[in-house]
This record gives sequence, C-alpha cells and structure tokens, in this order.
Amino acid sequence: MINVLVVDDDNLVRRGLISAMPWSRFDMQVIGEASNGEMALEFMENHSVELLMTDLSMPVMSGLELMKATKERFPEVFMIVLTLHQDFEFVQEALRLGAIDYIAKIQLEREHFEEVLGRIHSRLLHERGKGVDTISSNHRLDTFVSDVGYIIYSSLEQADTQWEQAMLGTGEWIEIYGNCWFWQPDAVKANNEVLKRIPTPRDWMIVKVEGLQGRERSDVFRILRRDSHKHFFYLDAIENDMITAHMDNMDKAPIVMNEEVLAAQMSEWLNFNWMRDNSLLRQLLQELKALQLSVPRLSRFMMEISSEWNKCYSSAVSSNASMPGPFMHWNECEGWFINLKKSVSDEIGSQYSKEVVNCIMVAVRIVHEELGQQVFAVDVAKRVNMSRSYFNQCFKDIVGRSFNEFVQQARIEKAKEYLMRTNRPIVWISEQIGYSDDKYFSRLFREQTGKTPSEFRRGEQ
Repeated sequence: MINVLVVDDDNLVRRGLISAMPWSRFDMQVIGEASNGEMALEFMENHSVELLMTDLSMPVMSGLELMKATKERFPEVFMIVLTLHQDFEFVQEALRLGAIDYIAKIQLEREHFEEVLGRIHSRLLHERGKGVDTISSNHRLDTFVSDVGYIIYSSLEQADTQWEQAMLGTGEWIEIYGNCWFWQPDAVKANNEVLKRIPTPRDWMIVKVEGLQGRERSDVFRILRRDSHKHFFYLDAIENDMITAHMDNMDKAPIVMNEEVLAAQMSEWLNFNWMRDNSLLRQLLQELKALQLSVPRLSRFMMEISSEWNKCYSSAVSSNASMPGPFMHWNECEGWFINLKKSVSDEIGSQYSKEVVNCIMVAVRIVHEELGQQVFAVDVAKRVNMSRSYFNQCFKDIVGRSFNEFVQQARIEKAKEYLMRTNRPIVWISEQIGYSDDKYFSRLFREQTGKTPSEFRRGEQ
C-alpha cells in the first residue's frame, strides 16, 4: 500500500479528500493529515510517507516551502499539488520543485475521483520503475494509442463555456488546469464533425496537439501543465482559430529569462523610436517574442509601455495608448503595437519627414524628463539638431501648441498628479515641476484649472 499524507489548511477539504477518494482501489491509504507545512514535516519525521498531497496556499508554512523542505529532508517522498486554478504561476514553480502531478480542486468538486487517482497511481508506478503491467486491466493504459488530441483553453477566468456541453461525451475529456482542457475524440471522423459545430467564442482557442502516440499519458499531462499555455501563445500557425503544436517541440527545457536582456529591451521600447520606424518595430517585436515571456509578465511589460506613452505623449497627440490585453495569442500583442503606431501616424500625417517627427517626439520626452529644471526651446532645439525657428514651427504644427504652452501644460498636469496622489506641500510640488516661486505656481494653476492647488486637492467644485 502507498502511504499518503494530506496537507491542507481547510479542514473540510481534507475531510472530503480522505473520505471520498477511492484510495484502496489504487493501493493507497491515507495515514495522516496536517493543516500546515510544519505539522506535515513533523508527521513525516515519525511516519513512513510515500506520497505527499499538499495545498499551496497555507499559513505558517506555504506549500512551496513545504515542498522545498521535503525535497531536502525526505527525497524519497513523491509530491502532488492541490490548488485552485488561480494559482497556476505557483503550480509551475511546484513542478520545478519536483511535483509529479497537479490536481485542480475543481476536478474534485466535479467528482473526477477515480480519474485523478488513476493518473496519480500510473505516475507513481512509472517513477518507481514498476512499469504499467501491475495496473488493473480495468484502468486505462498508460500510453496514448491515438496520435492527435486537442487543447481548448482561455486566458480569461470568467470565460464563456457554452462549447463544453457540445463536447462532453465525445471522447476523453480531462482538465489540465483552470480554463484549459484536454480532449481526445473517439475517432478522427467524429473529431472533425464535432469541431465544425462547436460554438467557440472569441475568448477560447483550440490547439491541435500531434505526436501523442506511444507517449506516456502522465508525461504528456505533465508537459501540458508545465508551459503549455505559453507554448501555444507564441506558436505561429493559426488557421480557422486553431493552432497546431507537436509534443516534440513542447518537451524542451523552458527558456531561462535574462533580466538584463529584458531591461535592455524595455529601454528600446521606451524611447519610442519604433513609432516612426516600421523596420525597427518589426525587429523589436521579433526580439520580444523570442524572450517567450509568460502571458502575465508580457502584459505587465506592455502596460509599462502604455503607461509611459500616455504620461509623455498623450498631451502631444490625442492618441492615447489603450490598456493592453487580455490576449489569447501573440498576434494580438503585435496588433496592439501596430495599431498604436498607426493611430499616431494617421494623426501627425505626412507634412514632415520621419526624421523631423522623430526630433519633435524626442523633444516632448525631454520636457517630461526634465520638468523640474528650466527647459527652454533654444536649448532643446540644439539637442535635437534643429534651428530654433524651424524647431518652434515644427513643434507647433506637430504637437498643436507652441513649445512654451506645451511645457506649461505638462507642468500643470504633473502638479495635478502630485496633488491627487501625494500629501506633499504645495511648495515642494512647485519645485518639482520647475517653479521656484510657489505663489506664482498657485496663480498659474488657478488660471489653468479654475481652482487653487489646495481646492483641487480637496476636490472642490
């Protein structure tokens, strides 16, 4: 018998697992339970545990901390992760720590008990080198016979699942993690017929997975749980909302993120030269795609670009950068950058050359970066290699207001930000935006907004 320890801070979850799962049917027995990682380690010191089934989010000692300690002190113990689908980033870390499988609690709520334990049992036998011959003939074989399966997934937590009813009963149907399902039809003919009638909403994608035949099921699901979402996200081929992936390409070591390279790329994006250069935009998109960032990390990367654009350039052009995402595929990310560039190009028009527009946009950025200093048109014109008169003319034509008017507006907008987000005194705010005389700043602020800085801060009408 395989001795099992169940660890979860929710007593009802522990009781439900212990009482409802068909342990004996798979040669398992629960010999203990614990509500946190420290209690679990203490139990393993005094009992022979072969399988640790642990939640990730717990007080005192988290599941990840428990796994690290177990790996060091009890390397012979196999580990299974229990979690909600919102914890998928943590699940990836758990798999790197040596977890042999992952169970979404929603599976248990839907009473897939035999399927879950059967999968775990098969994985344990494989890890212990016993093969699959000892598995009862009543259970599924541990290797895939058919070569093709399908992944249906969404990046949205609240995604429309109307397609689910159309697919149930047409073959094998297994949840990989929240909003990600594996489906293998009973026959290819049935597969094609069902795919044609599935009402797949925009927020779901279908991935055709090839190369399954002969592979162990537990290994396939381990690979799918590890990095499948990211792998599917960056695949090139999309036809009729379906992506094709091959297991040989998925079963590779994940790309290790180099933070210095990422920081260098962010610097390139934030100078916004790509807004006027198509070839540079294509180059930066290729380099960003090659980093294979996780979808949440990519979204944060793009949000920083969006925020910086709106901070520096929304007062110069009316084309604000929209908030990026949620994205289902890399193509949508590319589209976001391309659409932002196009909206700005359409607004500025072709009155001036790309080089001139680039110089004026550099000048806009200089203003925002040096608001606390004295900024004069003659100095900025020299820095962008333009004569003062031509610079002033181009600046007004492209931005829509004179250089001095733009500087004043940028300072007032920055002052509003300080007033709303900080409790700093007015004199401090005045200095931060380049005005040494706070009384002059207050008078100018009232002329521009109709309120004194104090009234604005209090939100008075």
